[in-house]
Amino acid sequence: MKKSVVILIALIYAASIVLVGYLGLKAKTYNDVYPVERLEILNEYSEMPNTGDKYITFNPKDGEEPTLQFECRVLPDNATDKKIIYKLASDCTIATISEGGLLTFLPDQIDSVSSLTVYIYANQNPAVQEEVIVYFIP
Repeated sequence: MKKSVVILIALIYAASIVLVGYLGLKAKTYNDVYPVERLEILNEYSEMPNTGDKYITFNPKDGEEPTLQFECRVLPDNATDKKIIYKLASDCTIATISEGGLLTFLPDQIDSVSSLTVYIYANQNPAVQEEVIVYFIP
């Protein structure tokens, strides 16, 4: 091999060592799973003094749709699966809830003040959950 080729290879090698040392080499990993640690309810709610249960009092204005949109956040922000599941008790007859957390009261099923519990789960880990009691005041 010619002397110039060997010197060129040595310079490229030295330059690459300096460049990696200066810029650093960050390893990328794929298929990492970041678990959901908790759910945070963003709707304004109160807590019962003795039990700490969360509750929302919902009183729609006249002519307003009897719906309540739940807003929740999955923590940490880099959790792999951020899907949230909203459920009502299986025997609930006064409302329905959509996959997106829209709680719709069925006015023809409500006679007076009613309450129901909304169960909010992390899809990735159903053990991470929140419960909110909603008091509907017609």
